[in-house]
Amino acid sequence: MHHMKEAFEDMKLYIRGWMNYYGIANMGKHMIKLDEHIRHRIRQFIWLQWKKPRTRYRMLVKLKAPIDQAFMAAYSSRGKWFNSNLSAVKCALPNKMLANLGYYEVSSAYQHVRGKC
Repeated sequence: MHHMKEAFEDMKLYIRGWMNYYGIANMGKHMIKLDEHIRHRIRQFIWLQWKKPRTRYRMLVKLKAPIDQAFMAAYSSRGKWFNSNLSAVKCALPNKMLANLGYYEVSSAYQHVRGKC
């Protein structure tokens, strides 16, 4: 998780730069969709770190995902992008947890810049 915090810090710098450039545009809905996409990608990155189905199952259960959904997600043969968007993964890795890890929301940054204008 140490590498993720560094990545979130780097991403925060880029987001601030984007907001300073695009902040004058009316792009609120686009920023919300971008946030959703980035969180999905972060969950996929975490999913890939849990390489084996047994590890995925164990981590999902540890992070309070329902046991039956955790089992289905961990042993699913669907792709990593699909699996990272399953309800068990979203339950185990909620938005609040990603924020605690250091994810800086694009939509929040946009609202902050728009408030200054």
